[in-house]
Amino acid sequence: MRDKSPWYIYPPEEPTKRGGDDALGVLVGFLLVLIFAAVALDHALFYVWTAVTGWWSLLGQ
Repeated sequence: MRDKSPWYIYPPEEPTKRGGDDALGVLVGFLLVLIFAAVALDHALFYVWTAVTGWWSLLGQ
């Protein structure tokens, strides 16, 4: 048996956007991840550089 309720009580569902469909959101997210990765790499290189220079100065003594 078909549903006899009128269409205006239950309007048809509108298609929703899937995650990743918003180009500006994807761009902003990519830029934030890029900034986070650059800062993390900068910190890692700083700690490696200070460890190497400390080791090098101990070798020179």
